[in-house]
Amino acid sequence: MTSQAAVKIIIPAYNNPTLLRETLQSLKNQKFEQYSVLIIDDNSPEALFPHVQDFLADSRFKFKRNPINLGGMQSVAEVLNSTVERYFMILHHDDVLDEAFLYEIVENGLELDKRVGLASSLFCVKSNEDISEYTEHLIPNFPTGNFDLTWHILFSNWMIQSFTVYRTKALIDSGAITRWIKRNANRGGNLLGRVSAGEWYINAIVSRYNLSHFNQSRLGHYIRHADGRTETNSDFRIEEVSFVLDHIFDDVDVFSLEQRYFAKSVSNGRIFSNKSTWRAFVDLVENSSYSRTPFKPRWLNRDFIQVVGDQIKHVLNHTIRDSKIGAGQRLISMEELTSYECEHQRLLSLN
Repeated sequence: MTSQAAVKIIIPAYNNPTLLRETLQSLKNQKFEQYSVLIIDDNSPEALFPHVQDFLADSRFKFKRNPINLGGMQSVAEVLNSTVERYFMILHHDDVLDEAFLYEIVENGLELDKRVGLASSLFCVKSNEDISEYTEHLIPNFPTGNFDLTWHILFSNWMIQSFTVYRTKALIDSGAITRWIKRNANRGGNLLGRVSAGEWYINAIVSRYNLSHFNQSRLGHYIRHADGRTETNSDFRIEEVSFVLDHIFDDVDVFSLEQRYFAKSVSNGRIFSNKSTWRAFVDLVENSSYSRTPFKPRWLNRDFIQVVGDQIKHVLNHTIRDSKIGAGQRLISMEELTSYECEHQRLLSLN
């Protein structure tokens, strides 16, 4: 690695100068030093410059203030296409990185395999002074390494942008950020351009075309605080999940037919009913009004059933609960997996 900056780090910031300073200090503490930082004050009511001015004495840190509030993704988009650094990171202004984060993710992840388009680590959750060793997500049960994680990403929004670094070319070539901004163009109210699960959508698209590096170490703290959107608007969570999965299903030019219906099964199963993703898939194949002639689509054939069924079993079998309740538990038991396998074979025999 040369002495030239290798990672461009964008921090779209709005209010919370105290938390922003903690974020910046965690960057100053990095063992890996080959990065540049752009702090973007997204037109905060109280200007952030006085609160971060001392960090700007370090030539790696730059600052700009948007003349109007653009939202995080639009702020990022204005910088991305002119980025010359090999790697690109979008760091939330209220999250904190472990001092080893960039070294582990860049040196021991992205640098070792050019097929990797994004690299991400697990993290802890900090609320006030309490630190939880769990993300409260469903996460892959894999060792640290490189994988095709597309199906796992479609299944659960466990990958957080603050703990993810992209290969710049992979992020630009995917068109994911531009695509997400367009998806939000017709949104109204306070969700316009600011649906936070956009990182889920972006990660899914980048992973579609590239390998992903997964680091199972907890290399940072996701900060929960009173001003956080999910803490102040509980209605927001189900809406953002639905919004992302609907658009993944709609992306016929990005995701395969099987991946799109996998996402639909996730939505119909674990999000909007008390069914499992597997049961939603079985209902599509066997009980839907479109599973029988004369309405049965041509793609609902053995190949489709084989691929989607195999991927659902694979994801469920290699997913664990990363939560205080049921920590480390497999999502399904071996008995359930055997049952799903028998049912899968039955569905195949009918088509």
